[in-house]
Amino acid sequence: TNSTQCEDLNSGAKDFLGLDCSFYVGKPALCSSLDDQDFSAGSMCCACGGGSIGCTNLDNGAKNLLGFDCSNYKGNEILCSFLDDEDFTATSMCCPCGGGSLPSQTA
Repeated sequence: TNSTQCEDLNSGAKDFLGLDCSFYVGKPALCSSLDDQDFSAGSMCCACGGGSIGCTNLDNGAKNLLGFDCSNYKGNEILCSFLDDEDFTATSMCCPCGGGSLPSQTA
């Protein structure tokens, strides 16, 4: 079988109760109920429709205020909305921040 691997994007971030993405497997009804400041199950966890399936960053050479591109956000997702500038918006350009481009999926 040909299956696409999904990668959770929480990189150590945990929800309000200290649980990570593995908690949400088989519990889709809980997917947004325990989010907190650094954790969004809906965008970070594969079990909740988030995560990354062959995501492509859309920074195309653009850099944030500190001169970093999207590759620097993996594992540093807490910075996703703090270092944007006029030509760089991490939440729309960078896969670890819930942005980027996913391949179209066909059922």
